[in-house]
Amino acid sequence: MKEKILILLTGGTMDGVINPGDGKKLTGESAAKQYLDSLDLHITYEFKQVCTKDSRELTDDDRKDFLEAISKDKTDKVLVTHGTYTMAETGQFLKKHINKIKNKTVILTGSMIPLQEGYPGDAPFNLGFAIATLFGEKPGVYLAMNGHVFDPDKVYKNIEKEIFELLN
Repeated sequence: MKEKILILLTGGTMDGVINPGDGKKLTGESAAKQYLDSLDLHITYEFKQVCTKDSRELTDDDRKDFLEAISKDKTDKVLVTHGTYTMAETGQFLKKHINKIKNKTVILTGSMIPLQEGYPGDAPFNLGFAIATLFGEKPGVYLAMNGHVFDPDKVYKNIEKEIFELLN
C-alpha cells in the first residue's frame, strides 16, 4: 500500500504564474498538482486549497485555517506549499500550536521561481526534497528549502541572496 500525504496549497511563488507583460504574479490551477500528477510516485496524495495568497498577505486567521486543516485531517504527513516571505512565521505559528497537530510531520516549502516556469527554477527540486523530508523527519514542523531542513525558529529568508539562512 502506498503511503499518503496531504498537500495544503496556500499560494506563493511555487504555484504562481508570472504575466510576462507586467511581471505580476497571478494564480490559477495548482502547478504543484499538475507536476506531481505527471510523475509515477510511490506515494498517494490529496490536495487541499486553503487559500491563494502572496505570503506577505497572510494573516493569523489564515494560519489558523492551516492549523485546522492539518489537525482535522487523518494523514500524519503534511506538506504545505507556501510563499517564501513569511514561511518561517507560519512555521513558528504551527510550532506554537504543536499540541493540536502532535504526531504529525509538517513540512513547509516554496520557491523563488514558479514551478510552471520549469528549469532552471528551484521549485521542482524543493517540492521533491520536501516530500522526501516528510518520510525522514520525526513529527514536528520544519521548513525544507534548497536541500536543507530548517527549524522555523532558527531561520530567516535572506532577501538579497534569495536563500534561507540560519539565524545567528
